[in-house]
Amino acid sequence: MAACPAAAGPWVLLTVRVGLLAATVALLIWYELVVLPIRMEPSGWLTGPSLFAVSILVVLSALAFRGALAGRSLFGRFSFEDSFSS
Repeated sequence: MAACPAAAGPWVLLTVRVGLLAATVALLIWYELVVLPIRMEPSGWLTGPSLFAVSILVVLSALAFRGALAGRSLFGRFSFEDSFSS
């Protein structure tokens, strides 16, 4: 995290508003996206670790989104069977 007090404000607000766990996860994701070298050029030696880090973020985000829905449908009451029946 930055040493500037103005930069610490959003992190403190996040911690107070949504809790320590959410602030910790946000800080971890910030660190992974900003500080770690992510390269997507196929010939580079950092491509494998970068793809691994990004895929871990995508999987964890999908699991968190699924958990946030708490068993509800993604599209609400809409189902594909209703749209095809006439």
